[in-house]
Amino acid sequence: MIQRKHLIFLGIMAAVLFGLLYWMLQPSSSSITSIAKVEIDDDATENVEFQLIRLDRDLSTLASGDFNQKYADLKKKHGEWVDLYLFQILGLDPKMSADQLAIYVQGIFKEKNIAELDRLVSQKYANSDSLKKSILPLVGYWKKYFPKMPIKRIVTLNSIFGLQNGLIKGGVLDDSTLFISLECFLGESFDYNKLGEKIYAYQRFATRPEYLVPTLADAALGNVMGYGLEGAPLIDQMVYWGKWNFVKKRLLPEFNDSLIIELPGSKLEWCLKSEGSIWGFLTSKNVLFSNEIRVVSRYINDAPFTPGMPKESPGKIGRWIGWRLVEQYMNQNSDVTVDELLKNQNFQQIVKQSGYKPKTK
Repeated sequence: MIQRKHLIFLGIMAAVLFGLLYWMLQPSSSSITSIAKVEIDDDATENVEFQLIRLDRDLSTLASGDFNQKYADLKKKHGEWVDLYLFQILGLDPKMSADQLAIYVQGIFKEKNIAELDRLVSQKYANSDSLKKSILPLVGYWKKYFPKMPIKRIVTLNSIFGLQNGLIKGGVLDDSTLFISLECFLGESFDYNKLGEKIYAYQRFATRPEYLVPTLADAALGNVMGYGLEGAPLIDQMVYWGKWNFVKKRLLPEFNDSLIIELPGSKLEWCLKSEGSIWGFLTSKNVLFSNEIRVVSRYINDAPFTPGMPKESPGKIGRWIGWRLVEQYMNQNSDVTVDELLKNQNFQQIVKQSGYKPKTK
């Protein structure tokens, strides 16, 4: 007699085999294009001004000498940003006495691996003019689409991977100031794991310097859109992230799709070849209207591949499909502005009016 556990095992195996067969039978196309080609607006980058503040350099002076005097000088120069760095980004205890803080901070900066990290950041990003030039187009396009919320300042940090609070690539200091953690963009050859920061092999590509500016775009968009839709069904979250990447592409029209959605080019090629099959998979599994955290995470969060799909698939495949869907919605509704798109919280309406039904090629 077959036991219940054997029936469960056989059921799982049948589902896996069905999934593999489903993908093997889908014909593919060799025609690869990006999701959208966005027109370059030269006027958007003219007469653009912003201040690049190298707080990473100033903070490194705390490593030695009279800590209390340097700390006071830095607070006079940079205000609350110094304490924000120490107590929120690094996660130090604000109740420490001045002497305790001095011992702790100088001890951190003198630690061998952290001192080496600081040296590499200073070396990699020695040229502030070049760094500012690379960021300038983003600031210009941001002003074009969000004229009432200009980016006035970009603050650079060495956040030591958030030390106690975990990896912090970038964020918002106030409504007109963004920060970026330069140590997160030292390239794939840097051994992040020796500092205790677990970066998996499939994530290492995003440590390349070319991902710095897209990360700043994410920080700015987060200030406008928030970060995700807690408790919402999968399809709504797909549209939300589709909006995010649609706007991000407009802010960075010269950047390729890999830099926009932070996925390797090979994974995006697979998505474009398999788009109809991906959509068919999601609809056949009846997951689009699920708001279970486990289900939503499977298709929205980063991962080496999507469970149930071939290993060539990327993680966060729901975000990619959502981007395709929003691009089609905007093509079908050319009178809708970026501002109107972001204000439209009727996600089901966007899905319906997009007419998105990709065919298996």
